[in-house]
Amino acid sequence: MDGIVVAKSFNQFMVLAEKRTFRCQMPKTLRNKLVAWPGDFVNFNKNSQMIEEVFPRTKLLARPRIANLEQLFIVMSIEEPLFSWPLVYRYLSYAKFNDIKPLLVISKVDKMLENLEPSFEVQLRHLNIPVFYTSKYKNDSLDRLRDYLSGKISAFAGQSGVGKSSLINEICPDYKQTIGTYSKALGRGRHETKGVTLFPFEDGFIADTPGFSSLELEFGKRDLAMAFPGFEQLALGCKFPHCLHQNEAGCLVIRHVKDGKIPLEAYHAYLELLAPLPHRKESY
Repeated sequence: MDGIVVAKSFNQFMVLAEKRTFRCQMPKTLRNKLVAWPGDFVNFNKNSQMIEEVFPRTKLLARPRIANLEQLFIVMSIEEPLFSWPLVYRYLSYAKFNDIKPLLVISKVDKMLENLEPSFEVQLRHLNIPVFYTSKYKNDSLDRLRDYLSGKISAFAGQSGVGKSSLINEICPDYKQTIGTYSKALGRGRHETKGVTLFPFEDGFIADTPGFSSLELEFGKRDLAMAFPGFEQLALGCKFPHCLHQNEAGCLVIRHVKDGKIPLEAYHAYLELLAPLPHRKESY
């Protein structure tokens, strides 16, 4: 029988198939070759409840450990915590590098200040990604969000306090209860490190991903130079193939910044992200 792994704890796997969940295990011979993770599509024996095959995956993230993630909803609040463009660009770069579609959710818009800097809207347009606005008083974007979630494996990322849990519970009220049921079935203890759990939603899945609260970029300077939002195509036109868009001659990115085609705030965020990253050779 074919299904999808929705939760994992050591060698215990919760597999969803035909609208039922099965508590499965993997034989050691298979685990030595390939371990299944939440998001993996698998074939298992219904009687023995042993996973017999892990189907080819499109991607596997290192942290949080999740397979086949398609969309990342970046949730940022206007205040409490204060909206952070550097953090937005960090998440966007991570998504772009891992070939995940990014979307932006701006929460607590009831606290939006009338004197927001004009550059705020400029940067939003520069991102060229879907943007949703939500608040506890007005959630006109919920239907649009549900449409984007349908049929996809999606995750929500953002700082603690931005309203991720409240938003997900608005979208699907059974979310917390189902996640708790999976954890209980896997025998997760109170002090066990929380792992990724997938919640079925309209032919897709919403991932409960604790590792997306704080995110470290796990790649090198050249990777960021290619993955930073708005740089992807421009980087291909730079004079030098390994241009880092700092002070190199013939850099197309720097030219666009000087011409006002790339917001200065976005470029400063790029330099801030670039500084601590290691020089790393690309792997082929």
